[in-house]
Amino acid sequence: MVKLFCPSNIARAYLSVGAVCALLTPLPYFSGYFMPDVFVALVPICIFLMCFSKRSLSMMQMIFCWLTLTAAIAFHSSHLLLTFVLLLLLLIMSAWPALRPTFSGWLTSFSALVVGISAIFAFAFVSHAVFGSGPQNPPFLTALGIEDGPVAELIANDCDGRDFAICEASSISDPDSQFFLWHPDGFYRSASAETKQKLSNEDFEVFLAAVREYPTMQLSASFKNFTTQLGLFGLYEFGTAKRVFAESASSYMDDTNLEQYGRSLAVLDLFPFAALSIIAYVTGTVSLLTVIYIFKFRNVSNAALALSVIILSALVLNAVVCGVLSDPHHRYQARIIWLLPFLASLLVLHKPQQSQQESAKQKV
Repeated sequence: MVKLFCPSNIARAYLSVGAVCALLTPLPYFSGYFMPDVFVALVPICIFLMCFSKRSLSMMQMIFCWLTLTAAIAFHSSHLLLTFVLLLLLLIMSAWPALRPTFSGWLTSFSALVVGISAIFAFAFVSHAVFGSGPQNPPFLTALGIEDGPVAELIANDCDGRDFAICEASSISDPDSQFFLWHPDGFYRSASAETKQKLSNEDFEVFLAAVREYPTMQLSASFKNFTTQLGLFGLYEFGTAKRVFAESASSYMDDTNLEQYGRSLAVLDLFPFAALSIIAYVTGTVSLLTVIYIFKFRNVSNAALALSVIILSALVLNAVVCGVLSDPHHRYQARIIWLLPFLASLLVLHKPQQSQQESAKQKV
C-alpha cells in the first residue's frame, strides 16, 4: 500500500505509517491477540489491492493477497459477511469510472470468497467425520434477541406453540447476553450437552421467528446497537487478565508460569488500558478530521478516493455486522479502527501525480 501511494520515498513513508499504527492505534494488541480479529482489517486492504492495483503487484503478491483474504473469510463469519457486502459495494462503484475496479480483480476477490466459504464447509465436514459432530457455535443470535427483547417476548409467550429448546427457559432472570452465554448460572452455560447442541442448531431460526413477531422492537434495538458499536473502539476488553488469573489460569499453567503471570501489570491492574483507549479515540477523531480536510482542500487521486470509500465503508459495515448480529463490544470496532489512522497517514504522505495538461497550466 505504501509503495502504491508513496512511491517517491517508500522507506520514510513506511516507517511513518507504521509508527502511527504501532504507537497510536489498537493494532499492536490485536496482532498479538490469539484470535482472528486482526484479519478483519485485512479484508478491505486485500480487496483494494486486487481490484485497483493488480497491475502493480507481482504474481507472488497477488497470491499472498488472495490467500490472506481467503483465510480471513474462513476464520470468522463476520469477515465473510464484510467481504460479501464490500464486493457488492464494488459493483455499485463500477457505475463511476473514477471508482471502477478491474473486473479481473473483482473476480479474483470473489473467488477468494467462494473458496473461503468452501473451506468453512470442508472444516465442518471433517469435524463431523472425525468427532461425530460439526463445530458447535454458541447461540449468539438467541442471546442477542433476549437482550434486545424479541426472543425474551417469544419465551414469555410460550414461543407461540413452537418447539424450540430455548422455550425450556420459562423465564429469563437476567436478559444480559453475556450472562445467558457464559455465566455459570446462565441458561446456555448450565445446559446439558444435548440442549446446547439444539440451541446452536436452532439459533438463526429462533432469532428469525422473534423478528417476525416483533419487527419494530428488533429494528429499534439493532439501530441502537449499530450506533453504539460505531463508537466503541477502546482497549478495555483486554483488561481481563485479572479475572482469567483468578478463574482459570491455574488449570493450564504450571506454577512457574502462573507466578510470572500473577506479577504482570495486566493482572495487577497497572497496565494503562484506559489511557491507551483515550489515545485511540483521539487518534481516530483526528484521523477522520484529517481525511475530511484532505478531500476538501487537496487534489486526491482516483486510487486514494477508492481506498477511502472502501475503508470508511468497511468501518461502518463492521459496526453493522457486529452491532446487529451480536451485542456491542469495544473489541469488535477496535480491531478495525486502525484503518482510519492508516488511511489518514497515507493521504497525508500521498502526492498524486499531475497530468501533463495540469502541469502545463501551472507553468503558464
